[in-house]
Amino acid sequence: MTSRKLEITYSSDLTIKDPELLATLSVFYDKVYLPYPYNCDPDAEPLIGMLNVFKREVLLKEPDVREYVSWKSKYRVLFDCGILESVPPAVIRHSPGWTDEQEQEVMLALGAAALAADQANSSSEEWGIRSLIARTIHASFTRKPCAEFFSADSTAALAGLVAHPLFCYRLPRLADLSGEQILEIRALVKDTREGFIGYIFECTDDLESRLRDSASHPSDAASKLVERKLIPKYEEYRRQLDGNNTKFGSKLFAMGANAMQIDASPLTPKFYGQIFQILLKAFGDVATVEAKHKTNAGQAFQYLSRLGSHS
Repeated sequence: MTSRKLEITYSSDLTIKDPELLATLSVFYDKVYLPYPYNCDPDAEPLIGMLNVFKREVLLKEPDVREYVSWKSKYRVLFDCGILESVPPAVIRHSPGWTDEQEQEVMLALGAAALAADQANSSSEEWGIRSLIARTIHASFTRKPCAEFFSADSTAALAGLVAHPLFCYRLPRLADLSGEQILEIRALVKDTREGFIGYIFECTDDLESRLRDSASHPSDAASKLVERKLIPKYEEYRRQLDGNNTKFGSKLFAMGANAMQIDASPLTPKFYGQIFQILLKAFGDVATVEAKHKTNAGQAFQYLSRLGSHS
C-alpha cells in the first residue's frame, strides 16, 4: 500500500462545497485532483480570451469567480502541501499546434455550457457561466489522472465512499475543520493509515456486492455498509480493548503481591529469574493484543480511535 499513492479525481464541481466530504478526501487520500478553473480563477489560463482583459478587481465582482477564489483561499494550505491540486488545463486555445477541429469542438462545448447555464438560470437556480464552462471542458476534454470519485468501478473510489461515513461517525464536527486541522489529523493517524486503507479496501468487496444486488447509489450503499457492519465491529473492538486493559491492570496489581513471595537473594540470577517469571505472567496477553493491533482491522480501528480523539 505504501508503494503507490492513493489519489482521486473529484469532477462534480470546481470546488468541494461539502466541508465534511472535503475533510474526508483530504485526510483519506494522498492527493485530490480538481477540475482546472479557467476563468473562475484570475490567475489561471483563461479559456475565453476576452475575459482576461478585465482587471482582477473587476473579475472578483463576478459571483462564480468570487466564490472560487474565496474557497481556494480558505483551504490554501492544502493546495500548498499538494493535497489539493487542479489538473493541468486540457484546452489552451490558439496555442502552437491548435487546430480548427479543436477550436470547433471547444466552441460546441462552450455553446452547450451557455445553453445549460441559461436554462438553469431561467428555473431560478444560480449557476455561473464560468463555472459551468470549466466543468464542461473538464468532462469533455480532460484526461483524468486517476479514478473519479463517485465511480463504482474503481477500488480507490469505493474505498473513499466507505471512509466518508466512518469519518462522519468518528468526527462529529468534521464540517468545522480548517485546512490546518486537516493537516494535524493526517499527522495524527499517519502510522495507522496503511492498515486503515488496507482494511477499507477489503471492505469494498462487500460494497460491490451491495451495488450488484440493489439499485442503490454508491454513497447510500456505503453508508449502509458502515452503519450495519463496520461501526458494530469497531464498537466490539473497543469493548475488547477495554476488557484487555482491565485484565492488564488486575495483573499489575497482583504482580506486587507476587513479588513479595520471591525467596531468592536480590540481584542474583535466581532473583532475576523469578522476577522474569512474574513479568511473563503479568504481561502474558500483551503479545496477543499487540499482534491483533497490527492487523489491518486493528490498525483501522486504532485509526478511527485517533480520529475521535481530535474531536
